[in-house]
Amino acid sequence: MAGRSALLTWFRDRGVRRIDLRASAAGRPLYRALGFRETADPAMRLTFPAEQSFIPLRETGNDL
Repeated sequence: MAGRSALLTWFRDRGVRRIDLRASAAGRPLYRALGFRETADPAMRLTFPAEQSFIPLRETGNDL
């Protein structure tokens, strides 16, 4: 999960406000733990607040 957290921090530091992805059923719990939420289409989305930095919700030790 550290690699994903570092990538999300990299995006956040560069002003990216929203990330959409397509996750497998097995991957959805991992992305939910990082703050992604399911959308109406099969995507999941993470939206960063403008003034808040990214803080991972938890570390699971799993890495895809």
